[in-house]
Amino acid sequence: MQEYWDELFLDIHNQRIINDEMNSIETDDSWMNWNVEECMHGIASGHLTGKDDQEWRITAKGLYEGRLVLHLPESFVENHQMRIGQSSDSIPSYMFQDNQQQVVIGVKPIMERLNEDQINTILDRMLEQTKQAQPNMEIMTRDILYMDAADTDIPYYETVFLLKPDPFMQILFIRTLAERSFIVSMQFKLEDVAYWQPLAHAICCSMRWLEE
Repeated sequence: MQEYWDELFLDIHNQRIINDEMNSIETDDSWMNWNVEECMHGIASGHLTGKDDQEWRITAKGLYEGRLVLHLPESFVENHQMRIGQSSDSIPSYMFQDNQQQVVIGVKPIMERLNEDQINTILDRMLEQTKQAQPNMEIMTRDILYMDAADTDIPYYETVFLLKPDPFMQILFIRTLAERSFIVSMQFKLEDVAYWQPLAHAICCSMRWLEE
């Protein structure tokens, strides 16, 4: 019985940590180190400078034999373990990570253009899977990203959950390029949201598919 109460109080404490972080973000919009438009300019120029004067170099990664262009900070390296277990004839998924800052971005192909109902079904399924893996998950945002640079609307959601001892944020997008769709997700510490939330949106918007 004592073990039950210990776990219950720990869950309540963890939920308070998440709620406090969420409330501080929702009530104060001055926390951003840069906005999405500034990140888009930084991606185009190859370097990004924030309010704290940190400079980040941005490089282009070529996925799917160079057809999909993904811009990431140069500190990101591919996690090749992602390829293990994928059959030789399957279309690969990719994962890149910055180990020092504990940031991960993944790209998973759907490889067909989705309609609105199909997109909502996928978002519902992904949220359900995350909730099962992280019962303390909270949904912060479920919306559509509108940017001219993306050439299309980008449905997405943002969630917060606890990976002890730190709260993390995950942003998941459905990105359509030409006649193909991709699930793009980024996960990072909630304390670093000022950097990664706007940059995640810009990274997704700047993705390009090069036709042959």
